[in-house]
Amino acid sequence: MTKSDVSDFFESQSERSRIKSEIVKGYWSFYLTFMASKIKSGSVGGIGFFDLFCGKGVYDDGSESTPIKVIKSVIEKGIDKKKLVMVFADAEEDVVSEFERNVDRIENVESIRESIHIIHHRTGKSMVDWIRGVKLPPTFFFIDPFGYKGISLDLILAATESFGCDCIFFFNYNRINMSIKNKSLLIPVNEFLGEDLAESLRERIERACNPHERRSIILEAIFSVLRDNKRYVFPFTFSFESERKISHDIMLVTKHPIGVGAFKDVASKFGFMSEDEIPTYEFCDADRSLFPLLSEFSKTLDDLKGHLLRKYAGKRLTIKEIFEDDQQYGPFVRKNYKRAVIELEQHGAIKCIPAIGTKGRPSRNGVPTAGDGVVVTFP
Repeated sequence: MTKSDVSDFFESQSERSRIKSEIVKGYWSFYLTFMASKIKSGSVGGIGFFDLFCGKGVYDDGSESTPIKVIKSVIEKGIDKKKLVMVFADAEEDVVSEFERNVDRIENVESIRESIHIIHHRTGKSMVDWIRGVKLPPTFFFIDPFGYKGISLDLILAATESFGCDCIFFFNYNRINMSIKNKSLLIPVNEFLGEDLAESLRERIERACNPHERRSIILEAIFSVLRDNKRYVFPFTFSFESERKISHDIMLVTKHPIGVGAFKDVASKFGFMSEDEIPTYEFCDADRSLFPLLSEFSKTLDDLKGHLLRKYAGKRLTIKEIFEDDQQYGPFVRKNYKRAVIELEQHGAIKCIPAIGTKGRPSRNGVPTAGDGVVVTFP
């Protein structure tokens, strides 16, 4: 990223950048609350936040970027500075200096200032080695580069290796798609994907028929690497109307399904809904038919109903237990699970206690309800 790029980028916050920041802030709020309760109970000793491409922290128009919002949320939560470590890094020295000045302007920042470490550092292999060589508390990593230089699947795996560590990273599909076959960019693309995977993808996308197929090949390969290493991954997608193409994604990577459920709950508020009120997890100001969803994120309510009947055959669980066990599945959020249970019950496919129409299951505007405590028996 050139100095001109940095200057232009920080002039004002775009709508896409605002939504990205709100999603990250929302997930961090869940993560912070969850880990604060674990600190209080003594089950974990502390909490961390690492932003490896922190930027200036404030746009020229005065809008705050994600790291400043995160610091403010920690102050508001009253986290003990002795149980907190926050690291903010950037490759541009003048950007780091400006970020530090913006941090020092935050009200009451002195309460946690000694736990905030701001460093001039270019993220790459040395950061991967450092992360793997230290013992971290449960830590949330935000990895948001301007393009893809410095980020790698190896970095993401390292960031999410230790207990309780989650990551949201920015994946610039548009840049990767343009660069993957460019001979002058072999090294950075290989560093991001790994040399073997990058070479395999170059051969596969050569045979791809259209842009959607190219995107599916690239994303599914990335998902496969992460899932083979026992990670859950879930994307939120952004597209451009003017260019009629996918721009980028932000992706959660976690080892625990509760993280996927929380991310879906946050991100679903910023995308479209299908006719069945199933979130699409995309901010798209273009004709959405141009950008079909990946198959695993385009499942319908009927898919969910069939999945529940197969997975829980012969079992008896509450709706709360079903959701907590299965929340990593597809694009579905809690209300979709409840609707699936109601429709299965209406068709006689399952039995519920209390049943629809009984005292414990009131209707709302003529529509049956299903609370978390409803007990479901699957045949």
